[in-house]
Amino acid sequence: MIHTEERPSSSCSVHELLKLQRQAFILRMSRLIPIACFAAAAWGLILEGNVSAATATPTLIPTPTPTPAMVTVTVKTNPTGRSFSVHGTTYTAQQRFRWSSGSTHTIATTSPQSGDPGVQYVWKKWSDHGAISHTVAPTTNTTYTATFKTQYYLIMTAGTGGRVSPASGWRNSGATVSIRATPANGYSFSNWTGTGTGSYSGQNNPASITMDGPITENATFIHN
Repeated sequence: MIHTEERPSSSCSVHELLKLQRQAFILRMSRLIPIACFAAAAWGLILEGNVSAATATPTLIPTPTPTPAMVTVTVKTNPTGRSFSVHGTTYTAQQRFRWSSGSTHTIATTSPQSGDPGVQYVWKKWSDHGAISHTVAPTTNTTYTATFKTQYYLIMTAGTGGRVSPASGWRNSGATVSIRATPANGYSFSNWTGTGTGSYSGQNNPASITMDGPITENATFIHN
């Protein structure tokens, strides 16, 4: 008996090949259909005259605003304890601020300013040489100082029988003042009686005093 070897049918291989080709076709069509639909829709919009609707508008991303640099600003007075203002707010002690570089701000002070009895302070200058009230725009860390002159009050009085000079008034701290007593007819100068730091008491006429504080000087006269 003769045996023959059975071989698998070739129809199976053809079937598998057709199956793979069909799957590949479906995949290609699934990719092409959305593109075709978009093209058709765009063409329809163009035919209707709405060209802009068919053109994709890109989304603009805003440019971020850079954070401005900050500076430290100190405002104070010399001598300390005098009043000043920043943007209308009054202070009597040193203040420190954080401002944007180049931003504008108003600093000011007043003059004269009262102190203890017989003492006042007269504005002399700002450290940046600005007016008593002015605008600043610092771009670096800065200190603004308002400088004042100290003044003391001199009181001049005369007893019966004469007059004195100069007149009472404010004098700069440390100033040297010459005082003089002038007797009336029939009177003679007797002596000065002074109170206060830098005052003079004695019989010199004229005499010299130094304004190291508020001073009172009284001249006494005697009848001839």
